[in-house]
Amino acid sequence: MNGRIIMPFAEWPEFDRTQWLSAQKPAGFLGEPGKMASWAPSTVDTRRKDYGVWLQFLSAINRLDCIAKPAQRVTIDLVQAWHEDMLQRRNSPVTIAGRIEGLAVMIIALQPAAQIDWLWRLSGRLSRAAQPTRNKQAKLVHPADILAMLEPLLSELRTSHQLLGRKRLAYLRSALTLAVMTFVPVRLKNHGGMKLGNNIAKVGDHYEVFFSAAETKIKKPYSGCLPNRPTEVLDIYINEVRPRLLNNHPNEHLWVSYRHSAVSAQTIYLSTVQLTAEKLGKSIGPHLLRDIAATWFPTEKPDAVLASATVLGHASMRSTQEHYNNARMLDAVRQFQGGTC
Repeated sequence: MNGRIIMPFAEWPEFDRTQWLSAQKPAGFLGEPGKMASWAPSTVDTRRKDYGVWLQFLSAINRLDCIAKPAQRVTIDLVQAWHEDMLQRRNSPVTIAGRIEGLAVMIIALQPAAQIDWLWRLSGRLSRAAQPTRNKQAKLVHPADILAMLEPLLSELRTSHQLLGRKRLAYLRSALTLAVMTFVPVRLKNHGGMKLGNNIAKVGDHYEVFFSAAETKIKKPYSGCLPNRPTEVLDIYINEVRPRLLNNHPNEHLWVSYRHSAVSAQTIYLSTVQLTAEKLGKSIGPHLLRDIAATWFPTEKPDAVLASATVLGHASMRSTQEHYNNARMLDAVRQFQGGTC
C-alpha cells in the first residue's frame, strides 16, 4: 500500500460524489432535506474523512469497484480486512470503532434504503469494547479544585490589574477564561467566538451566557450562568482590563489579547493545557472540562441529571452517558463548593 490514508473527494466514485452532494442539500419547497442537511460542518468533515479512509483502503488492495453502490462494497470480509489493517497501523480501539461507525453512518447517508444491520451491530460492539488509550479518570478533578487553583491568579487580576503590563494581564486573562470554561462547558469553538452582548451579558448580579441554535453543534439554543467568584473578576476584566488590552482597537469578542485582537480557539486550548499542567501537575484541555461537568452534574445534582446533555450541547443523553459520564467511579466526590446562580 502507498502512504496515503484518505482518498480526496475528487477521486471518489462518481455515484458517491453525487450522493454526497445531494445528501447535504436543504429541503426544497415540497421535498425532503438530504440526510446531512442538519449536520454541523465539523460532523460533515469528520464523516468525509472516515469515508475517504474506507475508499482509500479499498483502492489500496485493488477492491474498489467504482460501478458498485456504496452498500455493495461493504462486505463482511472487506470490513474485517479493513479492521485488521487499522490494527496493523496501530490505530487505537476508539479510533477504529469511530471509523466503523462513520462508515455505517455514511452508507445510510448515501443510500438511505441500505440494509446494514450487521455493520451497526459490529459498530456497537466495537464501541462498547473500546477503551481510551489515555486514562481520563486520573485527570478528572472537581470544579472547586480548579477554581481554588486559579484563586491566586484571579485575585491578582482583581487587585493589581492597574499595575501590571499587558503580557501579564493576558496571562491572567487565561486564568479567567479557564474559570469561565469550567462553569460554562460549551465547545471550544463557542468560547473562542464569544462576543459581548451577543453571547454574554450582565443580568442583575451575575453573567448569563447564551448561544443561538445557529451557533451550536446540535442546532439548539444554549443558556447558562456564572457563579459568584468568576462574575466578580469578570466585571473587572470587562470594564478595565479588556480595554487596556485592546488599546482603543474595536473588537466585540470577550477574550482579547495584548496584540489588540480576539484570542483564537487554538490559543485558548494551549493556554488551558499549559496552565493546568503548571498549576495542577496534570494537563486538562477544554474537552476534558466537559467530562468534568458531566461527572459533576449526576453526582452532586441528581435532580438535574437530564440537564447535563443540554449543558454539554448533546442531542440526547446517550452521548453524555457513553462519552462523558464518569459519575459511578466518583461516588465519594465532595459537595461542590462555590456560588451558583
